[in-house]
Amino acid sequence: MAARTLVLLIAAAAAFPVAELSADPHQEAFERITRAVFPPRATAPLYRTIKTFVKAIDGVDLYTVAFVPLNIKQHFDTVMIRTPYGTDGLKSEGEMYVAAGFAAVMQDFRGRYRSTGTFQCWFNASVDALSTVNWIIEQPWSTRTVFQQGTSAPGLALYFSEVASPPASVVTALFPIVATAELHKTIYQGGAYRYSLIHGWLNGILEGSFEGNFTSHEGLTDYWENVTMTDKWERITAPAVHLTGWYDIFNQQQIDAYTAYQEQSTVGRGENFIIIMPTGHCAGGQIPWPGANVGYAFANNVSLILFLAHGTDPRRAEAQALLASLPPMYSALI
Repeated sequence: MAARTLVLLIAAAAAFPVAELSADPHQEAFERITRAVFPPRATAPLYRTIKTFVKAIDGVDLYTVAFVPLNIKQHFDTVMIRTPYGTDGLKSEGEMYVAAGFAAVMQDFRGRYRSTGTFQCWFNASVDALSTVNWIIEQPWSTRTVFQQGTSAPGLALYFSEVASPPASVVTALFPIVATAELHKTIYQGGAYRYSLIHGWLNGILEGSFEGNFTSHEGLTDYWENVTMTDKWERITAPAVHLTGWYDIFNQQQIDAYTAYQEQSTVGRGENFIIIMPTGHCAGGQIPWPGANVGYAFANNVSLILFLAHGTDPRRAEAQALLASLPPMYSALI
């Protein structure tokens, strides 16, 4: 597939001669993607919930919740999300993936909520993700195809899971949202420690004692090996839809990640998308411009089509055609 850049620009800039989104010539593609992923349903999809612990490589128990659809199909491609914020808050996302025809697996980081062990931020992301992927593909409802999604901290866990090079035949597509693949460069931006960001976040999740691990390793040493992809882009196992905001705290690092995925990855080179919205970080950083967050809905649907295109679902061929129909640059200025 030829290299492409998909950029969604939404800005209050009347100087640019671009039509509003409602009149955008690519709105039809947006609506077509939405219909393909979410066909009209008379009732909400049914699913069963499996709550269990996945054994990490070092014996730590990782609390895991699986949403498995109840329908005529017996096996499902699976979307995995690993989070430090608690799996209880991911029910709506699990149901969204079930509605799109996938199973979904949500997991607490080690040391967080119901998972055992000591909180290690993202330093165990690769090995814990690999343990979880191995658990998923052993389940009787699994097709042995896994996708990953993550927003903010879970998005970092997604990027760093690629350090361990999960099997390319298993993990086949990704959706990192407002995240970075370079932790040291992000924490020590331009060499200066981002105290407000890091101190505030760690204390906000009641893990302030971990901050000393960052401040005592100011230099780029081997300590950061498991949380940087700079020299490991060839390990990438899958294409991705990268979603960021022009004012996001990880903006530059995520643009760099997209570029590296496009140009240096072994699997998925030239098959990535990047969508950039006029927003800050997560919902709290939304810019109060009309339609500022429409980019998320668009990116989410594109990611679902990417999952279908790289999975086992019967809609695979249709999804591949939809991806191929997207323009090299998607721009909508409001």
